[in-house]
Amino acid sequence: IGGDFRISDDWRLFTELSMTVHPSDFDNKMKSSAVFSFKAGVLYDIADNPTRSRSRFETKSFPDDWFFNVALGVCSVNHREISDFNDRISHLTPVFEFGIGKRLTTLWQIRLCASGLYAKANDDFFSFYNLRGDIMIDPVAYFSRDNFNPLFSVVPYLGAGVVARLDS
Repeated sequence: IGGDFRISDDWRLFTELSMTVHPSDFDNKMKSSAVFSFKAGVLYDIADNPTRSRSRFETKSFPDDWFFNVALGVCSVNHREISDFNDRISHLTPVFEFGIGKRLTTLWQIRLCASGLYAKANDDFFSFYNLRGDIMIDPVAYFSRDNFNPLFSVVPYLGAGVVARLDS
C-alpha cells in the first residue's frame, strides 16, 4: 500500500509499505521468505492532466498522465527461523527503488519498478534486484470525483515480477 501528498502541481511526497514473497532459493531456506519494505521518496508527474473528465472509465491520450518515482527505505528478510523482534531489526538493510508509471484513469494506474540493494539472511549479506509490474487503484479519487487534483492519495496495489541475487 502506498500513499502520496501533493506538495506542488508536479511533485508529490510518498511512502509505501510492501511485502514481497520470494522463492526458497532466494535466501537458501527450505520454504519461501517474505521481504517487508518501507520506502519514502518523491513522485514527479509528467504531463499531468488534472482537469480531465472524472469518468472512471475514461481513456487518456498516450502522452498524458505519466509519473516517475524515486525512493529510499529499509527492507527485512523474514522467515520462520526469525522469531523475536530484535532479530527482525538486525535483518534491516537499505533498499533503493525507482519506477515509471501511467495513470490510465482517475482510479487505475500501472507502474514498472526496479528495486533492490542488499539484504541479510542469517549473517550473510547479499545484493539483489527486483523488477516488477504493479496494478494500482486510487480509492480516494473515487470518493473525490469533484476534486480534479486531490491533495493526497492512498494507493493499494498488487504486482508480480522477478527477483535475483547478484551472487548466484
